[in-house]
Amino acid sequence: MIISGARSSMEGVPAEYAWIRQNLPGAKLESQSLISGSRIYDAFEVTLPSGEKRHVYFDITSFFGAGEI
Repeated sequence: MIISGARSSMEGVPAEYAWIRQNLPGAKLESQSLISGSRIYDAFEVTLPSGEKRHVYFDITSFFGAGEI
């Protein structure tokens, strides 16, 4: 997933969690990690109410580190 329109992590990170709540209702966050290379991703592992595990990746290249002090 690409988080578009976010100008900083302060905007982008809440958008990631909102996407998970909206698209994977009841999902429980198991882990979150940062993957960096030519692009930067937030990687989430979640467990759905059914017990199924899912990995969700957000491309945060456009806002990672922007607007940070």
